[in-house]
Amino acid sequence: MIFLSVLMAYALASQADPDREMAEVQVHEWGVITFGASVATAEARPDSAASSIPDYPVVERAPVVYFHGPEFTGEFTVTATDGVLLDLYPVEPGASVGNCYTWDIAAVLEWPEDRDSRRGLRYSAGGWDADLWAIPYSLWIRTSWGQEEGFLYYESSVNNISGFPVRYMQDLRSAIAQNPGMPAAVVVPGEEGPKVVSAEECCLMPALGQAVREARIHECPEDLLGIMYDWSVDIVDIDEVDAMWATWQGWFLDEGLRDLPEGSALLLYPLPADMQDEVSTIDLVTDQGFQVGYRRFLICAVPVTL
Repeated sequence: MIFLSVLMAYALASQADPDREMAEVQVHEWGVITFGASVATAEARPDSAASSIPDYPVVERAPVVYFHGPEFTGEFTVTATDGVLLDLYPVEPGASVGNCYTWDIAAVLEWPEDRDSRRGLRYSAGGWDADLWAIPYSLWIRTSWGQEEGFLYYESSVNNISGFPVRYMQDLRSAIAQNPGMPAAVVVPGEEGPKVVSAEECCLMPALGQAVREARIHECPEDLLGIMYDWSVDIVDIDEVDAMWATWQGWFLDEGLRDLPEGSALLLYPLPADMQDEVSTIDLVTDQGFQVGYRRFLICAVPVTL
């Protein structure tokens, strides 16, 4: 009995030890921010933006969120830093949505028996075709009202765009000069198909189409995926990047170039980590007191002049 009491006291003391390292839950997020003359849109699918979207300077649309690590219960909150939430999935029926929303969730390791059959299955999330988003392996999410899913998403408006490194239709030369060291890639439309130029240290000196210095022209535009793999190292999982690429490949290399004015291109760059909270904030609090790490991979795709 004495031994048992001592053992229980030791266990309680070890749990209360402030130096004891707790397990960590990782929150992964990916999305793409597209820009127009007066609107920027952060989204998961390139065809998701509707003409009825309010003319906010920035709309963050459908970044996709996954959870990794130990099982937990708790609350996940997304907040529009300087705007309002426009859409959510899944969302509790009848819920009121303003600039902040909280999911009360349980995240478990065991997916339903039909998990593998969901890979490649076409189904809708919030009216969107979300089949590609369910492919990455992550914790399975159960909401407090009984809905189950492998991911969450949200959309939010952002009123202040002054912090974005590159302006819409900014001259590429000045954009690069003002952001030394920023990873970037340029997709240049052409009659024989797009050219992809990577500048790992953003040191290319255009005019593109005539000469590119200190940069490389990729033989296959699909090599853009390799660039994104490099950008995403130690941020999100490779299958999450694959889900983003499968969703956006056609837009990056075709649809997103069709309406560009002559003499312009598409500049891609990862949104700097120190600016992400200016777009939106995400916060997870677990009932178990786990540490939480946030890994956000948001790609900006902005037209620039050459």
